[in-house]
Amino acid sequence: MTERGARHVFRDEDKFVVGPSSMRWKDDELFISINEHCTPLPTGLRGKIRIKPTQFYNSPVMLDTAGKHFWQAVAPQASISAEFENPKLSWRGIAYHDMNWGTEPIEEGFKSWTWARANTSNGTQVIYDVERRDGSNFSFSHCLQNGELSLKDVPPSYQLSRGFWGMRRPIHSEDKPRLIAKLEDAPFYSRNHVEITLNGETCEAVHESLSLDRFVPPVVQMMLPFRMPRIG
Repeated sequence: MTERGARHVFRDEDKFVVGPSSMRWKDDELFISINEHCTPLPTGLRGKIRIKPTQFYNSPVMLDTAGKHFWQAVAPQASISAEFENPKLSWRGIAYHDMNWGTEPIEEGFKSWTWARANTSNGTQVIYDVERRDGSNFSFSHCLQNGELSLKDVPPSYQLSRGFWGMRRPIHSEDKPRLIAKLEDAPFYSRNHVEITLNGETCEAVHESLSLDRFVPPVVQMMLPFRMPRIG
């Protein structure tokens, strides 16, 4: 997602460049170089991230009925190292890499979606729940381990408390979830660190809620350049 113009974006088989930042694959590792400016204070953000997958997964899921939108878990499990010059920090841990793509803007295909990813004793489990523009809904729960996929029942839905912007934050869990931390709270998007129950196991997860109905109004579109560079 970028507000930069086409001449500032480049992509080929192994590399994606957006402005002064880039991602590239080399020897089955993903190298990310970040060189951006923060808001509201124009401080620099510079650093490098290295992601080394322990497994790959290659089976896209069609999210709509017309074959215009897909999701794929590229590396359900990976190690990560981050080294930043500004701010001065570094850390190592576990990582996950997936992607979405389509042939039309996502707001044309969907009203909203929620997504969660958790590391469990059986592998990485992903839960997706989309509300399509045609009024239908689609939910699935995938457990990914050693490049293999197993289907799980989608747990019941709960509601996390609303954030500052009043975003609804539905989340699936076998028991009442616990909000550990808010990671992002925007008018149309919320990202959270949560504790949920899957397959009888309590685990930590990353969860997001996206409202495309909230994304499309002109007032929200006018706010985007304050968070992302808009360069022609």
